Amino acid sequence: MDDSLRLGRLFGIPVGVHWGALLMAALFTANLATNALPVMAPDTGLGVRLAVGVGGVVVFLASILAHEFGHAVTALRHGIGVSGVTLWLLGGVAKLERQAPSARAEFLVAVAGPAASLVLALFFGALAVIADAVAAPATATAVLIWLAGINLVLALFNLLPAAPLDGGRVLAAALWRRSGDPEQARIVAGRCGLVFSGLLAVVSLYLAVTYSAVALANLLIALMVFFAASAEIRASAVTKRLRATVGELHHPYPAPVPDSHTLAQFDALTPSIDGHVAHPVVRWSAAEPVGYVGPSALEVKGPERSWTTVSAVMHHPNELIRVPLTMTAEQLLQRWEDAPLPLAVTIDEHGRPVGTITDVVLRPLLETPTRWGTDRDRRLHPSTTQAPPPPSPRKVPLLQAPPPVGAPAMVPHAVAPPPPAPRGPRPAPVARPSQGPPPSRAR
Repeated sequence: MDDSLRLGRLFGIPVGVHWGALLMAALFTANLATNALPVMAPDTGLGVRLAVGVGGVVVFLASILAHEFGHAVTALRHGIGVSGVTLWLLGGVAKLERQAPSARAEFLVAVAGPAASLVLALFFGALAVIADAVAAPATATAVLIWLAGINLVLALFNLLPAAPLDGGRVLAAALWRRSGDPEQARIVAGRCGLVFSGLLAVVSLYLAVTYSAVALANLLIALMVFFAASAEIRASAVTKRLRATVGELHHPYPAPVPDSHTLAQFDALTPSIDGHVAHPVVRWSAAEPVGYVGPSALEVKGPERSWTTVSAVMHHPNELIRVPLTMTAEQLLQRWEDAPLPLAVTIDEHGRPVGTITDVVLRPLLETPTRWGTDRDRRLHPSTTQAPPPPSPRKVPLLQAPPPVGAPAMVPHAVAPPPPAPRGPRPAPVARPSQGPPPSRAR
């Protein structure tokens, strides 16, 4: 709906109309002029009915805008940005810039639209009663009754507990408040939308025998609900995955690699590398890593790996950002948007490096789930199956480099206790003569 015609701004919110809304207006005008008005005002001609029908449909489109602005204004009051309100083939849509921050805000934004439609239904109903009491033209009374009825239907239909309808968001708010998991609540509401779209499609096929126009409209609504619910389920499932923390996804304490090693030697040291781990590159003359080698090492193929050194493909430490273990995957992706490389060093609460993470780990989290919201591949990230458990930092330092090839192994600077004496029968104690005063010398 990006190709909508801009009508202006209301409350600072852009208002547009899609070409599909013109088709909807034409269908409603024809229905009002040929079906509703002949029953309620049989003595009017076709030209008058068409003119009254056009006026009634214009007021109905304004009612749809009031419904959507009920959502938009309530969203603004809760700090949710609104990029615009658009009329289209099957009604209107308020485009919110983000999800509600709380279950209460989700509920209030959802019920604001049906509440506006219900108020309009009561308003037009009251006007119809007044018009009938003052003996107004039959066409005017008929249009007011039609507007009251269609706004009531709009309010009740949108309160059905199936996403993306407003009732589905009310259901999601209730589940969110109960479970504390907004994404899972929206997934459940979206699944209800899939079931509802199937039932509506079955009803449409049943009505197609006698009420073809109504059946076609219901079928279009069923398709809209189906695809919108599927999109909401998938978006919520991906958002739920991205709530995983860096501590759950990173590779803890990756093996350090000397910068003088060739990539072939690097392969021998890390036989399970598949591009999802960034290893620190160390040099004996430096206490800190001189770089990091990650997925870029896999770009060198064939015999070149025998003479290409690790230092030739490593990344400088300044190119990697440092992220805490508590950061979520979604926040990490946002940090990487301004970073030179999609690599990061993970640090603990004291600022000490404890691992690395690459974008290869996060790619599976962005894969499209099924329409039901389940994962196509259960392995959301390879580090869960290949990363070893984190050792004690005292025993295996993160930045401890292995000895060069051919050099004797180095023993840690620790003094081992002497071996215990062999156990056996104790020897009998040797009797020693008691020492008395020294003997006196003869003079």
